[in-house]
Order: sequence, then structure tokens, then C-alpha cells
Amino acid sequence: MSNKVDFTAAPISNQINVTRCNILDSGIRAFRRQRFNPEAKLDVVFRDADGIGEGAADEGGPTREFLTLLMREIHSCEIFDGEDWKKTLACNSKALYNGMYKIVGRMIAVCLIHGGVEPNFFSERLFCQVCNLQPPVPDLQEIADYDFRAKMTKIQLAQNVNEAQCAIMEASDQLSMLGSLWHIQTLEDRDNLVESATKFFIENRLRDSLEQFKEGLECLGLLHLMQKHPQLFKEVFMYEEKPLLAEDISALFKAELSPVGSNRRVVESRTICFWRDWLIEVEEGTAYPLTLDKILGFVSGSTAIPRLGFPVEPKLEFLHPQENEAPKIFPEANTCSIVLRLPIHPSYELFRENMESGILQSPTFGVM
Repeated sequence: MSNKVDFTAAPISNQINVTRCNILDSGIRAFRRQRFNPEAKLDVVFRDADGIGEGAADEGGPTREFLTLLMREIHSCEIFDGEDWKKTLACNSKALYNGMYKIVGRMIAVCLIHGGVEPNFFSERLFCQVCNLQPPVPDLQEIADYDFRAKMTKIQLAQNVNEAQCAIMEASDQLSMLGSLWHIQTLEDRDNLVESATKFFIENRLRDSLEQFKEGLECLGLLHLMQKHPQLFKEVFMYEEKPLLAEDISALFKAELSPVGSNRRVVESRTICFWRDWLIEVEEGTAYPLTLDKILGFVSGSTAIPRLGFPVEPKLEFLHPQENEAPKIFPEANTCSIVLRLPIHPSYELFRENMESGILQSPTFGVM
């Protein structure tokens, strides 16, 4: 897909001036420009409170960071509803009028093709709707409106026609707006009413929004490829929980290393080897009850790596002995900045023992 993009030069219309407190707004302004060209390179400049750019020309780093942050904002924006990792389209007439469904669709395409940033939050229904596949049978739990869902559930659970009719009258205003206010004579009629109203609520009333959203996803040919190869794109757009692996945590943390050739750099390299070997042992279960998710929780407060990444880059630091201070033998962590400080030990056995002891004795162990 990236062969559709010219990464050699960025036109002035593709400059995206970003403030971290308004990531989505910054993106919307750029994507609404008449001359914005998704087929050309982006030029992202993060600006501080004084309006001064944080860096020079965008060589890829600022773009990738912006697109990652933008996808995180998209995930919780006004056009989506439902569970965190099973989003459906929300019914928002203002967003439809303002073209937000199209803008967000284009943003998703650009995030994926320019930066490789995957959405991973579509519900099965939304993915099927976008790919022109048969969606799953309507489920009351997909109704985002709690009050309406409760009323529909009451109708569905009615034991007889009289109970069902009373429950239908309680929901008459909403059912009338959906065109689903029927007179029922049997429990089968009740079931048909519930199914019809549910399907209209979660699908039919969103047709215009869906079409506008798909129009946005046509950007860079993404929609065509999704509809042609839905199985290839399923894991890109839908969340699939996977077990945490040692290599996931190893790759997550960036080590803050001393200069090459220094004595500290030598012991830091050795400690990183200890750290990675230890993670493999934990994955294998030899450090029970310690697990990889507990280690991640000790450092970040989260027992899973967010699909859209942490808000800051996790780091590894080292607890070098200081003059006139007792050596620190246990690991330390800052869950706000996501920093893990590894103790320095001369042997793997001491490193392993003190890492496990330190985390197992931490106040958060067992309650994360």
C-alpha cells in the first residue's frame, strides 16, 4: 500500500503543526485543507507553548509519533461508541453534517499506510460492514444506550404477551422513533420486534454515517484492499488478545546506556543480558508466582501492553553503586514515566534472586 505514497518531498499543504494537548484538532485542520495530499510525505512539527518547533525537519520520527498519538485520539473520538476494543459507529448527526466520519476514515488510512499504525479496535460488526461481509446476528449488548438496552431487555425477558406489551409501552417513545412500535399478539411477535428494533438501532440508522466513513477509508486505496482481502486485514482492524512474551517486554524498553568504552557501559551490557535471560525464564514459568504481566505491572501499572502503545516510551536505567551509599540490590520502578531501574550484580544468580525478591515483595504485587 505504501507504494502509493511519494516519501521524497512534502508539499507545504502537508505540514501538520501539532500541539500535544490538541492532537486530534491539529490533525483535523491539516486533513481538511483543500490541497492536503495523502499521497505525499507528511511534514510534522510538534510545537511547544511558545509556538516554537521542537525539532528540525521531519525525518520520520515526529511523523510516526504523531500518527501513533492520533490513532489513540481517534480510538476515543465522537464518531465511535461501544467497548474499548470493539468499537462501533456512533450516531452523531453533527459529526455526519461536518464530515467527521470521512475525515476520521482518511486519518485511519493515512495512519496505517504512512506510519504502519494499526487501529485494532473495530468490532466484528463494524469490520464486516466496512468489508461488505455478512455481519453477526444483532445482539442487545451492542446497544450503547444503557436506558434503551435495559428497556429492550425487559421486553425480551417478558414471560407472557401482557408483560411484553407493558414493557413495549415503557419503550414506546424510542420504538416509535425507530419505526418499531408494533402491536404484538404472540411471544414470537415480541422476538421479531426486539430483533427488528435492535438491528435498526445498531445498523440501519447508521447507514449514512457508514457510507461517509467508508468514503474516508477509500483514501490511498485502503477500502478496496480491505474488501478484496478481508482476512488479511482482520487482525489489523480487530483486537485479538495475545499472551505476553519475553521478547515483547525486551523490545518495549529502551536502555539508557553510558558512553561506549566506559566501565559502566560494560556492566550495563552484562545486566541487559541478565535481564533478557531472566525474562525468558519467567516466560517458561520457573519464577512462579512471578509472571511477565506482573513484571509489566510493576513497571507501568498495566498488566498488558496497550495496542496503541504507552503514552511515553518505557526506559531501562541502571542502579550503579554511588560513593558513600549502600548499593541498591533490588529493582526500582516509576510507573508514571514507565522507567525500570535494574540493579547491578556480578552474577546472573544474584541478579535473578534479587529481581524476583524485589518484585514479589513490592506493595503492588498480587493486586494489579
